[in-house]
Amino acid sequence: DEDFTLILTTTDGSVNLNPDEAVVTIIDDDRVVIGFDPDLYTVSENDLEVFLTVRVLQGTLERPAVVNLSTANGFGISAAVATDDYIAIVSLPLMFDGNDTSQTVRIIITNDSIVEFT
Repeated sequence: DEDFTLILTTTDGSVNLNPDEAVVTIIDDDRVVIGFDPDLYTVSENDLEVFLTVRVLQGTLERPAVVNLSTANGFGISAAVATDDYIAIVSLPLMFDGNDTSQTVRIIITNDSIVEFT
């Protein structure tokens, strides 16, 4: 965000200026939004992989940007767990510049013969 000041002045001695300053803040609404598109995927163990898309969803990049992708285990009784169900990724950098509006990431799915809760 950026701001500037407005100042009132007068040469008229019969006029009091109070307050004689005001601040204007210009809110930066030109931010770039990067995220998953879509944000929900379904895959079978037999597929052995899933491809996810990370995309510039809003705005235009004026300079290169890097976002990092990591996996995290699910929660509860039907949680997918790294190594048992998929190969974990830790802080994979995805580079975006003015020409790149999307990146595709491959997640390897572990196919096992264990019957799991659904």
